[in-house]
Amino acid sequence: MLQSPQQIIDSPAMRESLAIGLLEILNSEDDIETSIEQILQLIKRKTGYDAIGIRLRRGDDFPYYSQEGFSQDFLLTENTLTVRDEQGSVCRNKDGTLCLECTCGVVLNGQTDSANPLFTEGGSAWTNDSLPILNVPTKEDPRLHPRNRCIHDGYMSIALIPIRKKKDIVGLLHFNDQRKDCFTPELILFWEALAQGIGIALMRIQDETARKKAEEDLQQKALELEKANKDLQNALDNVKTMRGLLPICALCKKIRDDKGYWRQIESYVRDHSEAEFSHGYCEECADKLLAEIDEAATEE
Repeated sequence: MLQSPQQIIDSPAMRESLAIGLLEILNSEDDIETSIEQILQLIKRKTGYDAIGIRLRRGDDFPYYSQEGFSQDFLLTENTLTVRDEQGSVCRNKDGTLCLECTCGVVLNGQTDSANPLFTEGGSAWTNDSLPILNVPTKEDPRLHPRNRCIHDGYMSIALIPIRKKKDIVGLLHFNDQRKDCFTPELILFWEALAQGIGIALMRIQDETARKKAEEDLQQKALELEKANKDLQNALDNVKTMRGLLPICALCKKIRDDKGYWRQIESYVRDHSEAEFSHGYCEECADKLLAEIDEAATEE
């Protein structure tokens, strides 16, 4: 007879094996995406749950960072939890927290009431028979905009375990199975303890990934600054200035360039500096020119 996930995980040896496997993943040098995928694969392999996922905070929402077993149609409707108004702005509760829909929203906002049998003191939500949830009166339902998609898709056993970074809830583990009685209170406590460790490790990996990205960006700016300096130096090296002795004809005032050609002084200076010429006459030359004009006019 096929064992249920409850029977499998209730084995102390299996729990220990699962915990060790998760720690090995979380202590590896892999990035957060790879680590999460490996965590989900390990849990699914060890437990046999039909569908599992990890939601993580991203901006003003908690989409599935990774999942195993949920259909694409399920993800299209369930991936986002945030409530928005007609203008598309994010809605918030009176205490400033995000308005998040359905049971996932209650867990992620930390609004669970342990007096309700659906919730635990650790802030999780779980059931071994989800069908009665459909009959909860609206006034008694703690959920905002209940979707009940998990129930309508035939999942009888459902567990939502908060992932925390200290006191801050940053995501949740989502376990679904179409069989009943997949969980026990002890098993939920095990997942809560494991989720706390996962939360600390995932945030460490996330912080480390962000740090490496920042270092790479800084190095790339450094490279760009270095390139800019090189470009500036090249520009300075290429600035043409007039230095040293210039061979100039004593009569016509042409200048001999470095190739041995005699050139007009204007063209030489223009090519070897940023100067431009505006032609005119000095006072001495102007007087001389006017005298020549007067003399020419007299002769006529």
